Amino acid sequence: MTWLSGSFVGINTYAYVGGSPLKYVDPLGLEKIILLPPNDPNYPAAENTRDDPEVCLVISHGSPQSVNHMNAKALHKFLKGKCKPKQPVKLDACRTGQGEDSIAEKLAKLRKTPVAAPDERTWTTPWNTNFDNPYPPMSPDPKSNWNNVPDIRKPGTWREFNP
Repeated sequence: MTWLSGSFVGINTYAYVGGSPLKYVDPLGLEKIILLPPNDPNYPAAENTRDDPEVCLVISHGSPQSVNHMNAKALHKFLKGKCKPKQPVKLDACRTGQGEDSIAEKLAKLRKTPVAAPDERTWTTPWNTNFDNPYPPMSPDPKSNWNNVPDIRKPGTWREFNP
């Protein structure tokens, strides 16, 4: 199937080259993988995140069970050919390392390589950068304005899952 068939709806398959496959190339698979649409308010911070050739960095929205609406099996399949084999993965996506049997834990087992992921939300700043640590929101109520403010008094952690 091709991208025209709709099989890749919601996934920017050219995100790893900044959305421009004619302008940028990544033959060694060393670039971060941004699974955010360019109009997402977090996209500029994702673009500003430094690449690390030792880690397959995936920047996206997430949950304990999904990354960009993909479960662990779909994400594993998507990362083939984009990450080097046995290359550790960092999921810079909210709560992807939260709880038991998270998507990060499942991905580590499928890839047979370490996966690091946050146990809380990740946050971008007004200066288009990221906080180093994940944090819960000030309010758990999604209708509250405080739900969009990190509670820096309660830092979360980056968890590492091994195969």
